[in-house]
Amino acid sequence: FTSVHDSLQEEDEDFFASVKLNHEDESNGILYGKVGVVAFTPLSSSVSVKVGGETSLYTLSDQKLLGTTGMVYAIGRGVDEESALKEAFTMYGREVSALLKRFLLK
Repeated sequence: FTSVHDSLQEEDEDFFASVKLNHEDESNGILYGKVGVVAFTPLSSSVSVKVGGETSLYTLSDQKLLGTTGMVYAIGRGVDEESALKEAFTMYGREVSALLKRFLLK
């Protein structure tokens, strides 16, 4: 896979056009996802963070949806917001990875 970062200002259509233009020779498939923080919850001696998002597999040539994880949520806890965020995004990545492996290996 080639990692391509989508800026927050860019529309989905612009993102696909940019990737197609710059990476057309590399592959016909693209994993595209968005994830963000849903909630911060202060606890007595820690912080809990909930993140949520969705990742989908598309053909690059025509942006045809081949499969999606649906909405995935993950929760991380830590002594501060930074460590809780790191844990939540790590858990999210593990869950999405497992779902995509199951889909791709069918």
